[in-house]
Amino acid sequence: MIELVNKYNGQPLIVGDLNAKTKLLDDDGLFDILDDFEDDSFVSYLYDYQNLCDSNVSLKRCSKDGSVPNNYGYKLIDFCKRNNLYIGNSRLPGNDYMIGLTTCNSVSLIDYLLLSSNIFSLIKEFNVLEFNPLFSDVHCGLCFCFHASVNIFTTHSDDNCSSQRGHARWVPDKENRFIETLVSDVTKLDEISLLLSEDSSDPKERINTVVDKICDIFKSTG
Repeated sequence: MIELVNKYNGQPLIVGDLNAKTKLLDDDGLFDILDDFEDDSFVSYLYDYQNLCDSNVSLKRCSKDGSVPNNYGYKLIDFCKRNNLYIGNSRLPGNDYMIGLTTCNSVSLIDYLLLSSNIFSLIKEFNVLEFNPLFSDVHCGLCFCFHASVNIFTTHSDDNCSSQRGHARWVPDKENRFIETLVSDVTKLDEISLLLSEDSSDPKERINTVVDKICDIFKSTG
């Protein structure tokens, strides 16, 4: 993870199962400092958490995990403090705001979104999803959305490029025809439904198969 921090100039975003139980350990400061410290860059590093305050992000975290912090939890907090990263769980808008929902077996909070202070303002929403055995053995999914501006670039092609294949376009007048064709092939839909209801020793392979079949349906319908 340290390599990620260095690679993205100290402003990475890390998400996943970290097996770290942190409960309510503080992640917003490494140590007390003197107000007359002369190194401006170092003072800025230590006061990085002020960016959270400026973005109206609570320094207080919440957690439904009642267990005590484990060794990985202390290591994660130390890692966050030393790299000016902060736990996004319970601090971002969404169904987890000021709650700290459990993410594993409905007991533990060990799946995190870690981000630098400057990225908090870019997160539009953060949610802890309901457990789905199709995607994980015991973990809930984490879902978050960004505020992002989109740059649109317009290029002018000459006649020599006119033969290049273009993108497929949606034709509103053919909407009903598309729907009728889509639902008419009941056999393929039944196959997908059957796959989703099966118990499999390899759920990842089953999901990939379902996705492929859905893609095939859309391709053939279009």
